[in-house]
Amino acid sequence: MIVDFKYGDRCWELETYRTYQEKEAIICSMGEVNEESLDKILCIFKFPKKEIKNLSLDEKLAILYKYREISIGEKLDLTYTCKKCGRVEPFTIDATIIEEPLGNEYKKYFKDQYKNINDKNFESFLDPSINVDDLDLDFYQVLKNEIKNNVCSFNFIKKINCPVCKTENLINLRNISFCVKSLTEDSVANFFQTYNDMVYYGHYSKLDIDSMYPYERKILKDLLSRTIEEINKKRQEQNESILRQRKNAQRRH
Repeated sequence: MIVDFKYGDRCWELETYRTYQEKEAIICSMGEVNEESLDKILCIFKFPKKEIKNLSLDEKLAILYKYREISIGEKLDLTYTCKKCGRVEPFTIDATIIEEPLGNEYKKYFKDQYKNINDKNFESFLDPSINVDDLDLDFYQVLKNEIKNNVCSFNFIKKINCPVCKTENLINLRNISFCVKSLTEDSVANFFQTYNDMVYYGHYSKLDIDSMYPYERKILKDLLSRTIEEINKKRQEQNESILRQRKNAQRRH
């Protein structure tokens, strides 16, 4: 499946990653992870290599979360510790990151840098032809506010309310390690267990499994597990029936 991922003036064609790519991404996360790890994973997912160097860190994270959304799902399951009561709770959050800007008349004055804007980096968003010293102070303030409200923003902060004390907790998804780990719901050990079960019981080849989308593999694995459980239950019932028949036969003799 290929989807267009659009934000600001940019649009990328992203393709759902497959099991072999997911496994390679896990291997990338086994050591120290940094921005270079994100570049490697983007290459694994066949993102245009020549474009990676032009991406901000925020873009790389947002793109990888989008890859995760189309390959596994937009919902992320995690556990957090409430900052007030200390209770550890499971929670599901939406990993949608991009917030689209609203176009306006001031757009000609700035160029989106595709990173979150703040007072320190504000002037880097201005069009190169604009000399800040020539701007009227009032217009400068208006322009500053308009740019902040109309560039593409990345909402990495997710709010979670503790079900016990009702305190609002903030989860920051602008974390390289967390982003990389979110790209799979399996460990390396689980991958090899999946290979074993699906090859031995399901008669799939390793190539078949590696070619599957993560959500496809999960569905088939769950169906196979259910089938194995039903077969084992029937065998147990048959064995118990045979034992009862033997006991009854022994009583008659």
